This record gives sequence, structure tokens and C-alpha cells, in this order.
Amino acid sequence: MFIDHSPIIDGGVILISSFLFWIIHVPQYKGVYVAYVIVFMNGLIFALLFYSTGSLIPATLAHAIYNVGIGIYFAHKHIKEQNHPNR
Repeated sequence: MFIDHSPIIDGGVILISSFLFWIIHVPQYKGVYVAYVIVFMNGLIFALLFYSTGSLIPATLAHAIYNVGIGIYFAHKHIKEQNHPNR
């Protein structure tokens, strides 16, 4: 809808989309400030994937892959903490 008008408009739409992605996802990370930057960068990557391909499929797949990866990371971290509670 807003793609291929001009570089300025396209850039603005990509930044707005990334910001909206950030707003939706930031409450999950209460106080983890590094995560705030990562979430915005993910939104930017996903928006650029959509912009460059014209399809939501690559962005959706990238989001799913990221979610699986972060899920594995936190599951591993949780299991490690359960096995070694004093570390």
C-alpha cells in the first residue's frame, strides 16, 4: 500500500512499522533494556524483508525462526539453572 512511492516515504513507513512492532513486543521485556534495541532491530529486519520481497512470508518465517531460537536459548538457560542453582 505504501511501498514504492519514494525513498523518503518508504523509509518512513519502514521506521513506523518497526516502531509499532517494538511497541507491541516491548512489554514482554520489562526493564531488559538491551532487548528493547534487539526488538526494534528485529522489527526493522522484518519490515525490510517485506519491503524487499513484497511478501509477508519471508518476514513471518524470520520471526518464527527467531522465536524458536530464543525459545531454545531460554529453555537451555532454565535447564542449566535448574541443574546448577548456585551458579
